Amino acid sequence: MSRPDPIRLMFLAFGYSIHAYRRVRVFSEDPDFRVHLVSNHPYEIENVPVTVLSGPAGLVRARNHLPQYARAVARLLGENGVGQVSNELFQEMVTQQFAYRQLLRAIRQFRPDALFLQTLLYPSYLACLLPQEIPKFITFWNGDLIWWAQQNQILKTFKRQIVERGIQAAAAVTVNSATARSAAAEYGIAPERLHLIRYPGVDLEHFTPGGKRSARERLGLGDGPVVLCPRGLGGYLNTDVLMEAACAVARLEPNVTFLFISGVGREKWDEFMQIPRAMGLESHFRHDGQVAWEDMPNYYRAADVMVSPSSNDSQPNCMLEAMACGASLVMGDIPSIREWVSDGRNGRLVPPRDAGALAAALVATLRDEPGQKRMAALNRTLVEDRVDSRTQCAMVRDMVRETLQRV
Repeated sequence: MSRPDPIRLMFLAFGYSIHAYRRVRVFSEDPDFRVHLVSNHPYEIENVPVTVLSGPAGLVRARNHLPQYARAVARLLGENGVGQVSNELFQEMVTQQFAYRQLLRAIRQFRPDALFLQTLLYPSYLACLLPQEIPKFITFWNGDLIWWAQQNQILKTFKRQIVERGIQAAAAVTVNSATARSAAAEYGIAPERLHLIRYPGVDLEHFTPGGKRSARERLGLGDGPVVLCPRGLGGYLNTDVLMEAACAVARLEPNVTFLFISGVGREKWDEFMQIPRAMGLESHFRHDGQVAWEDMPNYYRAADVMVSPSSNDSQPNCMLEAMACGASLVMGDIPSIREWVSDGRNGRLVPPRDAGALAAALVATLRDEPGQKRMAALNRTLVEDRVDSRTQCAMVRDMVRETLQRV
């Protein structure tokens, strides 16, 4: 039964992310909720007003406040054993001070019943500074809890403090993998406030198997094997290893195409293409850039294999969507991926930094058509059973309703 008045939910999200867009719509399309979005990206979502944090524009107005703010920052850094901070990091801190003022104005105008934070990346972690009486919900990814904090000592120190403060202040926390749930529990959150909900899940009506030939025609692909690489470039995704392995595969499978999509790291494409260019294998590689979520089924259906040898991960939505569309999987052998992939049963797992093992797994999968069909059927059933978007979205909305009834 709906409440007499909708729940006023303020959603905080970073940059542009299809995950944030879909998560906002989980609530905005339910009449039990009124949603206001705060972000540093100008989202356009039906019936959702957006406060865009202007950020650097506030620096010009900051001159009168800088000395006092500088002393406060220096004291905080000193307490954490950090003697110096770069100009870039300091400017970022000042920018965030003004973003926080904008957030406060949005709070006063919208008067939310609760805040929902899309991870604890900027600007979401600014909510940790808000009054405790506003219930806060946090969706943690593995990156918030495990590996993102390893970039350098300053970020590690601040990230851990942000996560600890966030967990202590949260009315409830959602995670999308058992690995992340275990990590969150180690921060001391009460079990009843920690929920494994894989929302928004997979839209099983949008992501369906079949139609490989028509999908390839739409994308201008031939009849040769297609390996889809939908995770972006660089960093923990081990693109250097993937390129080395792909070149080895191209020598054994002369008709293979490695199809990269995603806008993340696009500026690094020429750098990574130096490896296949030097070997005369450039024709086996294609980069389509960022692809709209609505068009993604064609890419999954066109692929024989989806590959991602990442060293760190949570629950890649693209992996689940590929499973729903019938693509086979070759993935990095890490705990969160083992929650979904059993080596040799519904995919293949390889050490993330082993190019030889990755190449061998790709060739074995491409040459095993009966195995691909068996894996496709298993993967579709697994996704239907565990991550149907209708079920997962209902779970997260119910969690918010029930939690607000208790607080």
